[in-house]
Amino acid sequence: MKFKFDLIDRKILEMLIDDGRLSLTQMSKEIALSNSGIKKRVSKLNKSGILKIQGNFNLEAMKFKACIILLEVKNFEFISKIIKAYRSCPYVFLVAEIVSSFNLMIGFFGNSNQDLNSKLKLCGPSNKEGVLHSKIILISDFKFPQFLPLHISFSEDEDINNTNSCGYKCKDCAAFIKNECKGCC
Repeated sequence: MKFKFDLIDRKILEMLIDDGRLSLTQMSKEIALSNSGIKKRVSKLNKSGILKIQGNFNLEAMKFKACIILLEVKNFEFISKIIKAYRSCPYVFLVAEIVSSFNLMIGFFGNSNQDLNSKLKLCGPSNKEGVLHSKIILISDFKFPQFLPLHISFSEDEDINNTNSCGYKCKDCAAFIKNECKGCC
């Protein structure tokens, strides 16, 4: 079923896009609807899967470097394996199936160009079974969105001996050993 937006829903979404931390009181003043009315609308948008309020990161403010990797993958079985492998990778900010001569797109970031290059060479998706061709496009400047949902791990106690979801072990990685990469933990 397609969700029907009315003017109030659209205004709430516009306000939250501008500032996801707006209070119900601030929104109700601008929309002329009670706090409980705004709360019900936000809850309905959230439960329907249309809206998710979350903390996002600014890659440029964090001095991260990013790229888009276009992959031509042999078939759906290999596409599914690659998607599963990078679903929880802390350096992936985007995975999308696309309709093109390439059929999978992955957004990847690193702490520096050298770090990004090391990650792409050592544990990047271009090395995966079933990948026929790949193309890497470096991102020089994000215009929008400025903030992206990253799942960066800040934990210090992860076990580097474990095999990550991508199939690699950080402890065996040359960049990790040389302290050029902090690993996926």
